[in-house]
Amino acid sequence: ICFARQQIRKSCTFAMRASFVLAVLGAAAEPWKLLEVRQGQPLERLLTQRDHPARRLVEKTAATEGLLVQSVYTVHSSTPGVVWKHDSLAGRRLKEQARKLQHKWVLDDFTPGFGSERQRVLTSMGLLHELYPDIMYEGQPDDTYDTNAWASWYADVFSKGVTSTGEDGAEEELKLLQSANVSEALEAATAVHEDVFLGNRASDTADQVGVAAATVVHPSEDTLWIGFRGTYSDIGEANIMYLYRDWMVEKMRQQMVDDWKSGGFEVTSEMEARQEEGDFTSRCYLRLGAYWLTKSHGSSLADAVDLPAEYEDRLSEEGFWPIVQAIVRDVLPAGRDADPAGTVLLAGHSQGGFSAATAAMWLEKEEGKQYRTYSMMGTGTQCSSRQFSMTGTSEKGLTDYLDPFKSHPNIITYQHPLDMYSKMDFQNGMVCTYGTNDLKDQGVTGALPSVCSQYVGYSGPQVLVEEDKKTPARNCRYYTHSLHYALMLMQNTTVLQEDGTTDGGCAPATIYPDGSAMCPTHEMDTACTAAAVAASALAVGIIIAIVLGGVACCCGTSVACYCCRKKKPVNP
Repeated sequence: ICFARQQIRKSCTFAMRASFVLAVLGAAAEPWKLLEVRQGQPLERLLTQRDHPARRLVEKTAATEGLLVQSVYTVHSSTPGVVWKHDSLAGRRLKEQARKLQHKWVLDDFTPGFGSERQRVLTSMGLLHELYPDIMYEGQPDDTYDTNAWASWYADVFSKGVTSTGEDGAEEELKLLQSANVSEALEAATAVHEDVFLGNRASDTADQVGVAAATVVHPSEDTLWIGFRGTYSDIGEANIMYLYRDWMVEKMRQQMVDDWKSGGFEVTSEMEARQEEGDFTSRCYLRLGAYWLTKSHGSSLADAVDLPAEYEDRLSEEGFWPIVQAIVRDVLPAGRDADPAGTVLLAGHSQGGFSAATAAMWLEKEEGKQYRTYSMMGTGTQCSSRQFSMTGTSEKGLTDYLDPFKSHPNIITYQHPLDMYSKMDFQNGMVCTYGTNDLKDQGVTGALPSVCSQYVGYSGPQVLVEEDKKTPARNCRYYTHSLHYALMLMQNTTVLQEDGTTDGGCAPATIYPDGSAMCPTHEMDTACTAAAVAASALAVGIIIAIVLGGVACCCGTSVACYCCRKKKPVNP
C-alpha cells in the first residue's frame, strides 16, 4: 500500500511504513498473522479530518475521470499489524464531497504569487473575487433588492447539494466572505495592493456608478498586476447593453444550443421544440428595456467621475471604455521610459474580462507591447469591439483604439463549456476550456447539466426576460460563470495545470473577417418598432380622448346648465 505509487507514498508517515515492515517480518514464522483487517470509519466521515491520510488520498483522485473510490486502507503506528478498511457509503457522492473540500484548499492554503502560469491564474481569480462587495452576498440594505441575496438567489442550487464550498445558504455566504484574503497574503509578502474605483462607490450598493478595479505591485517578483471587476450594479448592466444587446437578440439562441453540444450533450426533442417558439414580446421588451436602461448612461457616468474632458466627452458613445483607459494610464502612463515592473499582467472577470482584453489590445496597437492577460469567464471582444449595439453609441465600436480583426495570443480566456455569458461574442486570443471532467463525471442528470438544460433552445430575450427561464439561467451561472465554482474545480492540477492549460484544452479563437455573418447585423427590428409606434399612438389617442372627453363633458355640462337656467321659469 505504502510503496505502490509515489503520490500514495507521500501520504504515509515513517511510523506507518515501519509498522507495515514489522508486521511482514513478524509473519515470517507465522504467516497467518501477517495482517488483521478491521473496519474503520466511513470515508465520508474522514473527509472532515484535514490531516487524515484517507482524506488526502481521496482528494488526489477526485478529478480522475471514471474513477470512483470504494475503499481506502490505512495503517497506524498505534495498531501494528492492523490494516484499517474505510469504505465509501456512495462512491459518486464521496467524489462530490471531495471536490467541495478542494475549494477550501485554494482559499485557505494556497500561496498567492505570480510565478507559474497556474499560480498567476489562481491569484488573479482570488483578487478578482475580492472586488465584489460583501453586500452582493449579504443583500442590499433597502427594499429595492433582495436582502437575503445568496441563500434565496441560489436556493435551487443548495437543494441539489452540489456547491462551491460544500456549504449551504448562509454558511456558504460566510465562507465566501471570509475567503477574500488573497490581497492580505500578498501584502504579507511585501506586495502593495490598491483598491481602485473611478466613480461614485455609493457605499458598495448596487446603485454605484463607475468602474471597479485593483492593482498589485509585487517588488520581490518584479510584477505589476491590473484587474477589473465584472458586472455588479445597474450601471454595469447598462454597459452590457452597449456591447451585447444585439447579440442577445440575434445570436444567443443558437449560441446556447452550440454551448450545450460543446459540453458533450445531445440536443433533445424538447430543446428542438423550444427553438420553434416565438419571442416577439420578450424581444421587444428587451429592446425597450435596454433603451431605458442606457438612455442616460453617459451622463450618469460623467456625473460620477472626475476625468479630463478628453475622457468624459466620450462616455455617452463608448460607455466604460474611457474610464478603463484612465485606470490603465494611471499605472502605465503614455510616453513612459519603462514599465514600473519587469512583468505587467492584466486580468478581469466577466465584463471585466472584456475590459482587460480590450485594454491589452489597445496597448499593443498604441505601444507595440503585448501584455499577458487573463480573462476569467470574460465576455467576447470580436464583434462588440467592431460596433456597439445601442442607438447613439459608437458605430465603430473601439476600432479607433484597437484591432479586433486579428489574433492576440497574449490574451487567455478561461471558459466553461456551458457559460452562456462568456460565450456572448467571440474571443480574440487563446481560449482554455475548463470543467469538462466535471461535466463527464456528473453526466446529463448531474446537478450542473440538469440546471443548464432547462433553458437550452430558448432565445436570449426569453432567457433574460421571462421569469421561469431566468431562474435556471441564474442557477447555471452559479456553476459556469462564477469565480468560486471555478476555483473549486481549478485547485486540482488535472483541471488547471502548472503551465496554465486545462482539462478541456487550449486553442486560439477563430478570427472572423469584417462584415462576417457570425456577428450581429445591428439591423432595426421593424416589428418591435412598429409595435412601439402603435402602442405610442394608442397611448396618445387614449390621452387625447380623455382630455377631449373631459372638455366635452365640461362644456356639455356648462351648456346644459346654461340651458336649464335659461328655461327655468322666472318667479313673479
